[in-house]
Amino acid sequence: MIAHHRHINLVLSRLQEGQQRWYVASLSTGSGAPSDRVLAQVSGLSEKTIQRGRQDLETGLQNTEEGRQRHRGGGRQKAEKKTLS
Repeated sequence: MIAHHRHINLVLSRLQEGQQRWYVASLSTGSGAPSDRVLAQVSGLSEKTIQRGRQDLETGLQNTEEGRQRHRGGGRQKAEKKTLS
């Protein structure tokens, strides 16, 4: 079982944020699948993130933009440069 956890984390280390969410969410579906709590402990993702990934998969990834890490306008705002007056 521990080797399986290592494999999961190895794959996650090579994926971007959204891909990690979708991969772990795909592991949480189906009969005999581990609970979100167990997957959260193994992967380091929060249960809410796993649930969000499952919602993304159920909609066929329609609300995601290909080639983008975050939605437009997401992330840190650009800092304004200070100028000397």
